[in-house]
Amino acid sequence: MKKILIIDDDASLREIVARALKKHAFESIQAENGRAGVSLAREHLPDVILGDVQMGSFDGYAALSAIRFEPATATIPFILMTGAPDENGRRMGMELGADDYMAKPFTVQSLLIAIQAQLKKREAILKQISVARLSDADQAEIRSIEETISNPGAPDSMVLGDPTEALGGEFADLEVFLRMLSLYHPNLGSVARRMVALCREIGRTSGLSSDETGNLVRAAALCDISMVGISHSVVRRWLRDPNTLRPEEWSLISEHPEQSGQFLKAWPNYRGLREIIRSHHEYWDGSGYPDGLVGDKIPIASCLLAAAHFYCSRYEPADQVLSELWLHAGSLFDQEAVEAVAKAVPTANLPTGEREILLTELRAGVVLARDLRNASGVVLLPRGRLITEATVARLLVISRSRPVDQNVLVCG
Repeated sequence: MKKILIIDDDASLREIVARALKKHAFESIQAENGRAGVSLAREHLPDVILGDVQMGSFDGYAALSAIRFEPATATIPFILMTGAPDENGRRMGMELGADDYMAKPFTVQSLLIAIQAQLKKREAILKQISVARLSDADQAEIRSIEETISNPGAPDSMVLGDPTEALGGEFADLEVFLRMLSLYHPNLGSVARRMVALCREIGRTSGLSSDETGNLVRAAALCDISMVGISHSVVRRWLRDPNTLRPEEWSLISEHPEQSGQFLKAWPNYRGLREIIRSHHEYWDGSGYPDGLVGDKIPIASCLLAAAHFYCSRYEPADQVLSELWLHAGSLFDQEAVEAVAKAVPTANLPTGEREILLTELRAGVVLARDLRNASGVVLLPRGRLITEATVARLLVISRSRPVDQNVLVCG
């Protein structure tokens, strides 16, 4: 008997759907909110999940994101249900990995058709994989993966440094915060470490005093620290595409410069950073946040931090990012701040940029910054592996039948 998980805060609707499913030989499990739904999905591994969109703070989007994040549940078909359908919501759901999007109210017949479609699609994929004979290219790729695992020095793998190599000296106090950011979301931790390195070099090449450099470096490490208090799914979508955020979610993001400053009240030694951090998303033309400051109303240290943040959060070649930074000089960024960043970049020893992407976004030519594992924890591809087109194709086939970590950490 196929098992369907129903996640909805409307108890009467859950009961109606459950009774309808029972008449058609489906077993149902019910959850009253997104958090409970994620827990039941882990426990029961249902064949299909039905999730309402609007359910308080931990809504259907958050539940979908959490379910797609875990290897054990990542491939379970998920159908979003909503009483307020709109194109932005549908697009957001598809981006997060929804398999279908249904507007309420719907008929039992339309729901059954949607469920059967997902079950048939999944069964077809499993059947195709179970009967398919591996091509010579597939077999060669498997041998290559096995050889790379047993021989990390193989030609198509790279030796990477430790991305969490601890800071020492006068900035050793920042290490715990940098590790916290990296654990919460690798992109935030990677950008913070790169900013720390770049700001140290800006201090040297621009002739800043020891105190000015110290404040700039510490602000670089701590400017996004309050992000750990925002829903992980909201931060993840903001990093991928800010345009997918709802107004109330954008409000949380836009408050993070002020909230990071408030967070630092507990550390007297960091109180001098609050003004720098509060204004690090202000733009020269007044279009930034949280205060809409214009021109020289923005503290110079904040101007330096804003330009450094732009450079360190991009993953294109250095000359391309610098060219784009120059295009915004005098509009988004202070011209002198852009000049300071451009002067420091050639001699700055920046850590390798790392970013988390979806498995479906994996492309040939990138290098894994973290082991890629299946649901059982077995390493499919080791950290340092240079991805080829054959690797991408093989992983996508595997992920359709057996859970693979859907979030991949890559270099650059």
